[in-house]
Amino acid sequence: MDSLKKLFSLPDIKDDTQRYTARMLRVVLGSIAVLGTLYTIINITSDPANSLRYGLQFVYIFLSLTAMFWLVRSGRAQAASIILVFSTWAIFTAAAYTGGGVFSSAYMGYLVVIAMAGLVTAHPAWTVSISLLCISSGYALLFLEKTGMLPASRVVNDSQSFWLDSIIYFGLVASLQILASLIVTNALKRARDESKQKQETDEREQRRSKLLRRVIELGKEVTQAADLNWCLKTIHQSIQKGLEFDRVGLFLYDEALNIIQGVYGTNRQGGIEDISSYVRSTEKYDDWHIALQDPDGMSWIENYSEYHKDLSPENNMYGVKEHVTLAAWSGKKPVALIAVDNVITGQPLSEEKLEALRLFAGYAGLAIANARRLEDVNHELESFSYSVSHDLRSPLRAVVGFSQILMTESADHISQSEMQYLQKINENGKKMGVLIDGLLNFSRVGRQTMRMSTFELKPIVENIIKTLDDRQNSRKINWKIGDLPACTADYSMMQQALTNLIENAYTYTGTVPDPEIEIGSTTYNGETTHFVRDNGIGFEMQYAEKIFRVFHRLHHDDEFDGTGVGLAIVQRIMERHGGKVWSTSEPGKGATFYFSLP
Repeated sequence: MDSLKKLFSLPDIKDDTQRYTARMLRVVLGSIAVLGTLYTIINITSDPANSLRYGLQFVYIFLSLTAMFWLVRSGRAQAASIILVFSTWAIFTAAAYTGGGVFSSAYMGYLVVIAMAGLVTAHPAWTVSISLLCISSGYALLFLEKTGMLPASRVVNDSQSFWLDSIIYFGLVASLQILASLIVTNALKRARDESKQKQETDEREQRRSKLLRRVIELGKEVTQAADLNWCLKTIHQSIQKGLEFDRVGLFLYDEALNIIQGVYGTNRQGGIEDISSYVRSTEKYDDWHIALQDPDGMSWIENYSEYHKDLSPENNMYGVKEHVTLAAWSGKKPVALIAVDNVITGQPLSEEKLEALRLFAGYAGLAIANARRLEDVNHELESFSYSVSHDLRSPLRAVVGFSQILMTESADHISQSEMQYLQKINENGKKMGVLIDGLLNFSRVGRQTMRMSTFELKPIVENIIKTLDDRQNSRKINWKIGDLPACTADYSMMQQALTNLIENAYTYTGTVPDPEIEIGSTTYNGETTHFVRDNGIGFEMQYAEKIFRVFHRLHHDDEFDGTGVGLAIVQRIMERHGGKVWSTSEPGKGATFYFSLP
């Protein structure tokens, strides 16, 4: 039995054509073996006088099949298929020659030969050649019959014999047709599967390319963050909205304390939330240790709820299925942990999205490290500026005060040029005092403790407008106040930011005949964005970033009042809130300053 199994089994064939031929041959040879045996039994039973003839035919068929099976097992399927076709042709030719020529039932076997040639050789030229061979053989039999050289039939060619033989032929042809149908069906199915696989591969590659492009864009944005809080919020929103994960948890690693502390997470409704109360030792955090084993590695739990069966329905992680955590690195140092899940939509976490997350984590690690360094530098600079500015105020007051006393009490005893010198000392001392106050205000913004609350912006705007109108009644401003949604921020800081922006618009519309200032809000990139727009002198867009630098002004003091600190304070306030501020303008057509809060 083992020998038979080995004989009928197929070897490992690499070539597709050879493998196809071997599979077809195995089926055809098996069918011939079964039908040949049945043919021999039927004919010996119905025509005992020719038992020897049928027995020899069976032996010939058996030996031929055995040889061909051996050739197939030896990896020579093509040779076996050629031998099979010619052997079958030889059997039917000999049977027709001794059985009555073209009127014998054996002549019908040529149809089987032609069908077999087309199926097992899988080559049109072979099929045509065998067809011509069968036609030529038939003509030769006809010629022999006409010339009287065809021997008398050794078998009975009556209706019963013809019918019995036709059963074998019909069975062989039917087997070949069924096999051909299966081949076509399998080929079509394979073509459909390959087409579907190719389409899925192309779509997956398109999604992957799109995600990677998005990662690069998001990575550029987060690495430009100068404020750590804004950087962390941007990372969180980039992963949740940019890479489209349901929920995101962002945790900072404190190497000194060896702890993981939460920063921003996502609630069950998909909104961002403060999770700074979450603190955990890294020694008890398995996901952290897994993430540290490989900078590119991640911990992926396919069914979080099954892994943590003790979670209550009130737990934020209850019902989570797929859950992924990975570390964000800066060089060889881990700086944060990122966690994502799919609990809201239940959509599977695809390989493309996880690859994008792994790549973005690299940007996030660098961005956090850079923001920390910049924040440390800014704190040092702010402390230095505060100290210097504070220490300068006392001697400056003395300079301004004593110069004022000299101008008042000694006016009759000094010359006119000396009086002019004193006036310049006094005026520049006062101007320096204004600059120092501005620098102190800028430093305080970075040092001030934030007290977050939700409030309306419109009352703040109205108070600022009233103050400006009362300051200079001669100026008539066309004020426009649009829709201003409530915001969550530090009230005093937001009041300072709006004051600086509106006063900036008020100042630079001073030379316009019909000044107009509009304060409102709009939607930009899916976020609520507030703006202050004026029709003042405007500026070139090449200065759009420089105007937010401390003491950077585009005009001289004799043209427009100002210290060059106001817009820098606005930018610092927005950075402290994790928001941003930017501007658009055109010379002679005014400017618009936008700001958004998370």
